[in-house]
Amino acid sequence: MLDQVLDWLYRVLVSPAEAFRELSGEKPVGPAVIIILMVAALTSVGSSTVAQETLGIEVARVWMVLVAAVSTFIGSLVMVAVLFAVSALLGASGDFAGLLSAVGFAQFPGLFNLPADLLSRLPGVGPIGGLMSFGVGIWTLVLGVIALRESRGLSTGMSIVTYLVTIVAFVFVVAVAVVAALMPML
Repeated sequence: MLDQVLDWLYRVLVSPAEAFRELSGEKPVGPAVIIILMVAALTSVGSSTVAQETLGIEVARVWMVLVAAVSTFIGSLVMVAVLFAVSALLGASGDFAGLLSAVGFAQFPGLFNLPADLLSRLPGVGPIGGLMSFGVGIWTLVLGVIALRESRGLSTGMSIVTYLVTIVAFVFVVAVAVVAALMPML
């Protein structure tokens, strides 16, 4: 199984459409969830370090990393669920396990964000780390659109529209949740 996962990861980087088509058929949900968890954990390590250094937040590092990793993981699963629902409204085919598998593997380049975060803290080369992080974000988004297209049978244009609608819906839901959480304090 490990050889197959490594092959898929390689193919996601060099031949993503073919890889996502196969992933959506094979549905390796377990490895996809592990990739999402790894990206969430590494991203939260970098984010917590940046927050502590730039904002002076003194929080127990393990607790902050754990909360960030769990919330990032849950957010990723919610994002896939919303992608599935929005694409279904647009007449897409395919199933949730296939989409989760493809989108999970599409997040693989997110593992490069930790080195980019670390590089961004080095004197003189900090902006390079920021550019790397931005590039990884764009790369992951493009792979996500391809994963959606290949796993749900949508055109590229409809996949982009689906992602945009999903992001707007996701931001709206998060904003409503934040406002609802802050209402008792007002």
